[in-house]
Amino acid sequence: MASRAARSTALAAYVLHHYDWSESSLILDLFTREQGRIAVAAKGAKRPFSQLRGVLLPFQRLQVSLGRQAPGDDTREVHTLRGADWAGGHPMLSGAALFSGFYLNELLMKLLARHDPHAVLFDAYAAGVDISVQALTKYAGGHSDLLLGSITTRDVKYDQQLRAAQRLTGMGVSPDDCSLVLRGLKTLDVRLKRLGESALTVAQWLRERDEVTALLHPAFPDCPGHDIWKRDWTGSASIFSVIFGNWTRDQLVRFVDALELFGIGYSWGGAGSLVMTYGDLRRPTPEMGKLLVRLNIGLEDPGDLIEDLDQALASAARS
Repeated sequence: MASRAARSTALAAYVLHHYDWSESSLILDLFTREQGRIAVAAKGAKRPFSQLRGVLLPFQRLQVSLGRQAPGDDTREVHTLRGADWAGGHPMLSGAALFSGFYLNELLMKLLARHDPHAVLFDAYAAGVDISVQALTKYAGGHSDLLLGSITTRDVKYDQQLRAAQRLTGMGVSPDDCSLVLRGLKTLDVRLKRLGESALTVAQWLRERDEVTALLHPAFPDCPGHDIWKRDWTGSASIFSVIFGNWTRDQLVRFVDALELFGIGYSWGGAGSLVMTYGDLRRPTPEMGKLLVRLNIGLEDPGDLIEDLDQALASAARS
């Protein structure tokens, strides 16, 4: 006979909402990283001596085991909860923070369709960030066709202050731009993984080149800030910089001009690769600003990008 572990699926989850199913059982809405928002039947959870009574609490990270579904039945409406354990998390909320938390859960209930995973959103929820400022033009939009930003908070006081400032300044966004961001969010996790992997491939290749005297990518241990990146992040994105410390400024310009697959631009996070050099970069850092080139790696094949960089390096080396 198969073991319970073999018949169950384990997930990290948060309780968004619950309601009575019967005198002894509950229906839960759980927020998971892999499956998004799902409905779960917690049989016997209301019984006086059920171990689930003290575990199925909001704002606490849980490790839940769900009954395994039949093959091809990935969108089953209600799963069966096999077990749940506390997996650590934030102290229990109180006062205004508790009210804000329930407000956030209500928004997730209304805005997230079931079985529509948003891994990045789950990670932000789990981190317990008070205020998040995002350039939605970049990775969230993902297609270089909108200009938009956002400020998100879980604190009601901050939310009221931000809304007052928005009214005073007359800022607003169009529904079309919002729909473009919602479109981008559906593929954000997939795109970030591809962009991050491609950027690491290209960066590793550049790191071995004699022309490169420094490579600034947070995933590499010798990059300034690597320890902070390792502490706070689970992956890297598409943007990094290289320094050609033994070149002249003219060589750097020839290198950028010779690139064929990289557009020249300040932005990042879209489908296309970009390059930018900074002739007047002024920062209190040891990097050589005039000999620094910033690259954004897009969704092109990294082999094609490496080939393009190789020919541009050769072009810059020619006098």
